[in-house]
Amino acid sequence: MELFLKIVSPIQSYDFQTFSHNLLLTLPASTLIGVILFFVLGAFVGLIITNCIVMGRLEAYAMGNKPYDSVLDAFGNAIGYGWIIITVAFFRELLGSGSVLGFKVFEFIGWENFPTNGLMVDSVGAFIIIGLIIWIQRSISGYVEN
Repeated sequence: MELFLKIVSPIQSYDFQTFSHNLLLTLPASTLIGVILFFVLGAFVGLIITNCIVMGRLEAYAMGNKPYDSVLDAFGNAIGYGWIIITVAFFRELLGSGSVLGFKVFEFIGWENFPTNGLMVDSVGAFIIIGLIIWIQRSISGYVEN
């Protein structure tokens, strides 16, 4: 039991002491191993899924087009994906912690008491920023879904 808590507790900031020790002791070993693997590998699942989506799309385009067009498509996807990642990270860090790369932006412009939003540091902040980017882009282009 102590080994389980030593392995899992540092990984996530959950308070495992609130769980009933009797419940954990009655779980089969395979379930405990699954929980440990979830906490150890959980951060990488999203990265693996994103990689599969990007590579699948690139491969699907390359299979039906000429190499030159496929290379141009790959470069365009890389630039677009990189731009989105950097833009989302910039606004999440700015609005979530009030700084960019450790530089306190709001203190520099004279807003020492600017309230940061902890929600922006969480994954929900990324969805909000992406939604705003899509909304701005569609407002500029005039795109409307039917």
